[in-house]
Amino acid sequence: MPHGAALSRPTGPILIVGAGGMGGLLAASMVRAGIEVLVLEPWAPNRAAIRSGGLRLERDGGRREVVPLAVHDRAEALDAARADVALLCVKLPEIGPAVAALEACYRGPYLVVADGLADLDLASLIGAERVMGCIVNGCAADLVAPGRIRTYEPFPARPPALFRLGEATGAATDRLAALAALFGRIAPTETVRDLVAARWSHLVLCSMIGPLAALNERPLRDLFLDAALRAEMLGLGLEAVATAAAAGIRLDPICGMPEALWRAALGSEAAPLEALEAGLLRAGARQDPRPLGCIMADLTAGRPTQLPFINGAVVRLARQHGVPVPANAAVMRRVLARTALSTPTLALPPPGVAPQASSPGGAPAAPAFR
Repeated sequence: MPHGAALSRPTGPILIVGAGGMGGLLAASMVRAGIEVLVLEPWAPNRAAIRSGGLRLERDGGRREVVPLAVHDRAEALDAARADVALLCVKLPEIGPAVAALEACYRGPYLVVADGLADLDLASLIGAERVMGCIVNGCAADLVAPGRIRTYEPFPARPPALFRLGEATGAATDRLAALAALFGRIAPTETVRDLVAARWSHLVLCSMIGPLAALNERPLRDLFLDAALRAEMLGLGLEAVATAAAAGIRLDPICGMPEALWRAALGSEAAPLEALEAGLLRAGARQDPRPLGCIMADLTAGRPTQLPFINGAVVRLARQHGVPVPANAAVMRRVLARTALSTPTLALPPPGVAPQASSPGGAPAAPAFR
């Protein structure tokens, strides 16, 4: 269907790949909202637990809920080809293999629901016209045991938007509007015109908080409220901002503070730095004290972390542009010394799928929901 064709809503099911923290929460919330979902869960213990007792949700105030879900281990078993869109909710190291496996039976659009820059990387492999990104704000959903998810925010969440959706092409498409309307049935949702800016702004925040929380074994909020940790966090963030500036990447506000203030703090004047410190302190005062972050959860469980896709992305781009990022490189070394190193790239597309990229003169048309 042409890029500009009118479409009021998706007509087929939503394929959710990964029923862990956010993937499980999305699946359960969509089922409750009457949205048809197909759930592909690669991790056998989680799949078995959900099949036997449903997906158990633990919410604020001790509220508990069990949502029955049909989960599958292979895309072929659930007829993935009839899905309107595939939501990639697996860990960053698993996105490449998940897409490579799906491509045998599914050639529709993907929505990447993850941190890092996986949607932008995936767009360079399979074509930007097939990729959208979803940035999740203000909701922590942790898989604390097979079949059991703990969430630390009311869901739907309070404004501003919990979900920010954008096209890898940067276009305002009918399918993006339709998908935002669908997500809006479960939580406040908005669309963004510049996914690169939105992604990199979120990446800056993730690079600041994830590794420090894990290395210091402290909740995320403590990083904002403890003066020494806040200074270290700010150092990581400013390196990432300097990297984005060198690469010509525009940034959205970070922790409620505009890009201009962050860039001003790269200079020698004290006032912008003091303003950032004050803003981070205000941001911390509003945060839930319980979330620990996925890096700490992975370290505690002895799993490979997503750090090569977060701080690692900063370090790699910084090297390309000659930007010194010693703080980001140091936390990378410290965290990776405690765990297995994840391959910091997406898997190549399967045979027969040529890498594609949008031409400088204009992005390819985005296929609408079928």
